[in-house]
Amino acid sequence: MGGKETTVGANGIRPYKTWNVSTTGLEEYYRSLSQKMAGEGLSEIELGVLRVLVEEEKAVSVEAISQFIDTDEYDVEEVLENWLEFLHWQEIRGEICYSLYHWSFRKFLRSVIFL
Repeated sequence: MGGKETTVGANGIRPYKTWNVSTTGLEEYYRSLSQKMAGEGLSEIELGVLRVLVEEEKAVSVEAISQFIDTDEYDVEEVLENWLEFLHWQEIRGEICYSLYHWSFRKFLRSVIFL
């Protein structure tokens, strides 16, 4: 893989590299992850949780997800626990909040599911 160094930014951080990465391999990887997430197919609750995670750019709490899809928090927690390997979680104001582990995975999922 080749990279290209750019000029020093206003913040003085250097070097900044941009990479020319084949998206074919990444798409195949993301496709395999999405198939692993879906298993035998997505339930209504799983699809609802996935839609929230795909649409929200910031991490969201279990409570917020359950309100968005009008379902019990316990059911949302169960889905999220099954998907922990695909998620990033962080504590925000005392609540554990979840997001998909990478913005490009979120973008991929947005392109392959019907929202």
